[in-house]
Amino acid sequence: MTTYVVYGDLLFLTNFILDLALLIAVKRFGNFPGPLWRVFLAAAFGAMIGVISLSARWMVLRTIFGKIIVSFLIVSLAFPAKGSRLITAFIYFYLIGFAMAGGVMALTWLVHDTSWQNSQLPYTALGLGAALLLALAFSYWGASYVKKNLRRSVMTEPLEIVLGGRKTSLPALMDTGNELLDPVTGRPVIIVEYHAVEEILPKDFRQAWLHWGHSDVTKIFTMAEEKNFGLSLRLVPFSSIGKRNGMLLGFCPQCIILPQRKHAVIRHAVVCLYDGAIGSREDCRGIVNPAILDMV
Repeated sequence: MTTYVVYGDLLFLTNFILDLALLIAVKRFGNFPGPLWRVFLAAAFGAMIGVISLSARWMVLRTIFGKIIVSFLIVSLAFPAKGSRLITAFIYFYLIGFAMAGGVMALTWLVHDTSWQNSQLPYTALGLGAALLLALAFSYWGASYVKKNLRRSVMTEPLEIVLGGRKTSLPALMDTGNELLDPVTGRPVIIVEYHAVEEILPKDFRQAWLHWGHSDVTKIFTMAEEKNFGLSLRLVPFSSIGKRNGMLLGFCPQCIILPQRKHAVIRHAVVCLYDGAIGSREDCRGIVNPAILDMV
């Protein structure tokens, strides 16, 4: 009978590195909010459970049910998301995990003269290195691919903005590249074309925008102290290619409605105005920070 010796400290370290790489890949791939220390804590928790599960007393952790519960706890610890966003993170966790495991298995089998059954997959230096490289690939190239190639067909949906009892609708993109937050309140930002919401804005504000909206929105913000536009205005700094320290002028709407999500109502968001066309087509007139989905 073959006897195996397992070193708890090495097992913990290996599992910690793998879980950390996987969670970072999930975080970037899905643009999930939350501090990085939560990801480290979740990875440590997963590694600890991996060591504890070797005990005969905790064999339940090695069952399918036990693994699913532990995985859900790991994802919940890593990302402070709720509802559908948490379920999405859980799905990404398994999909990227399966892809990483499959990649490691394929690479290990290719470079060793062994069968699939005899490959020492994640516990070799080669397997660990391959897993880290695959996690890095998913973190950067995978996320970039989704943003560039899939987001328009999958993530564009109608958006209704309500202000002062008036409502307007426009097609908007749930863009994982939009991470803008109001620096004062921390509310997620939705960028929309000015002409898409012009009809619901107060007349005095529209006149001020005609003069300064294309050149210096900070003057409109300053004017609000003298004139009562009937809006709660915000200045949101941003940086983009060719422009640093830019500034967007936004307002706090009465609410945002998402018709395709059972008419979910978002009451804590900032709508920033863009003096131009966001897309080359009429199917996208706004860019939404997906963090608003955490409020659903």
